[in-house]
Amino acid sequence: MSEVKEYLRVEHTAEDVLITSLIDAAFDETEVYLGLDLTKKVYEYQVDYLPRQIEIINAPFISVDSIKFTYGEWIDSTSVDGISEFDGAITRDEVKNGSPVERTLSSNNYRVFEEEYGATIDILISDEKVTDLFDVKVRYQAGHEVVEFPPIVKSAILLKVASLYDTREDANSRFLKQSNHLLNHYKNTHI
Repeated sequence: MSEVKEYLRVEHTAEDVLITSLIDAAFDETEVYLGLDLTKKVYEYQVDYLPRQIEIINAPFISVDSIKFTYGEWIDSTSVDGISEFDGAITRDEVKNGSPVERTLSSNNYRVFEEEYGATIDILISDEKVTDLFDVKVRYQAGHEVVEFPPIVKSAILLKVASLYDTREDANSRFLKQSNHLLNHYKNTHI
């Protein structure tokens, strides 16, 4: 905050709330423009079924926290035996009247391939088991763990904040073009 206020030549505290919101807006716009997460974030990707492969587009990818899913309603107390391929076998007591059961996919049932811009998660479960899983939630982390930005990125964010602070409208695109020009070197074009 103090660095931004110095850049804006603001010495009072009357506009601190406004300046904080402008910093947040400039920061968010920079992340969108770059296609990168500048800070570490936790994401949840949800689909109705378990695909064979999951593409993570948030970069840089850090880790998978969990892959949770629900067994389909096809399960009844007679088909429970032998379903232990995932973390925690389902017991007969859990299955009542064909109700779904939530579980976490064991890390040895998927493989993560980190890429320059994101990651790919390959699911290593036989096809007949995968078709019976639904309501899949992949929780993962992406972003930079270090909060010190390159000087060019920091300058671009300061330009964006200054532009928003000075105009407080959409009319001033010159500074936004300058700041985006500074960011082009870091832009993720592989999305």
